[in-house]
Amino acid sequence: MSLAAGRPVAVIEDLQWADPDTRSVVEYIADHIHGRPAALVITHRTGESADTDAMTIRLGRTGWSTTLDLGPLPPDAVDEMTSARLNGAPVAPGLAAEVRAFAEGVPLLVEEFLSSVLDDDALRKVEDGTWRYEPGRRPAGTGIVAGIDRGAGGSAWLRRPAAAALAGALLGRTFDAGLVSRALHMEGGAAADAVRVAIGRGLVQLGSAPDQVQFRHALIRDAVDAMLVPPDRANLARALLAALPTVDGQPADPMIAVAAALAGEAGHRDLAATYYLRAGQGAISRGAVRSGTALIEQAVTLAADTDLAVTARIAAVDAHALTGRAACPPGGRSGASATPR
Repeated sequence: MSLAAGRPVAVIEDLQWADPDTRSVVEYIADHIHGRPAALVITHRTGESADTDAMTIRLGRTGWSTTLDLGPLPPDAVDEMTSARLNGAPVAPGLAAEVRAFAEGVPLLVEEFLSSVLDDDALRKVEDGTWRYEPGRRPAGTGIVAGIDRGAGGSAWLRRPAAAALAGALLGRTFDAGLVSRALHMEGGAAADAVRVAIGRGLVQLGSAPDQVQFRHALIRDAVDAMLVPPDRANLARALLAALPTVDGQPADPMIAVAAALAGEAGHRDLAATYYLRAGQGAISRGAVRSGTALIEQAVTLAADTDLAVTARIAAVDAHALTGRAACPPGGRSGASATPR
């Protein structure tokens, strides 16, 4: 894909995380940018969002767009990336094979492996300017895996700083360190130390807002999140849910969608349905109709066979009417009219 010099380019990354309204805006721009002195670049990970996959496939079928499938790096490209990290020097014997085996073509994992062995001094530059690699000294895991110190088995290991990173992963790519510290009953100093440890291990970086912490990459967040086994996941979700800021005993509006997800993780199905319904109605009132509809549909699914089911289905019908779609909400009955005959 070539872009003329001086041509404005809009780049939208990680579209797999986008909500329905954001996807609608991106699709609108993509449909209307052809023939204009501008370009739109979209990146996303396939398999994460069926809606985003379908949208990019449709856009890729147009005659004026270009689709690039960035699959895993081939072995020679991994070797080239490894050499570039060593300032262009030849790759040390034994290192290339281990990097290839660990990274499986994922650039982030190449970086993580090399950062780990450099930090451990298993890979180091010697006096003649070449690099020496000692496989026997390589750490058991790299930044993503070894960044979480589980300690001795069982749930007893779920403590700082490991618990802080795991709880953060449960909240998403970006999380509030203050919320995590309240949930884990950590003192201010201990919370700050936990964040510093996570930064030192290459897991997170500080965000732009006070108390905001962000995993350095979505893959790192996914790897940490995958380490949570069901009992610990549920326990952390309950602790985080209890620590959310509230107004009149209910989660504050900015956190209501987070509260819904945490309630679901904690196994509180009815509570999750209530929060999803409230989050969806709030999103619609702010003009995010498609996102709000998706949240209400989650409420309908969770509210099945409960007292909230009818209310959720009515809200879903109203939401679908705003989007112009005639589809019934999950669990609802088909029919174009509610007027008695």
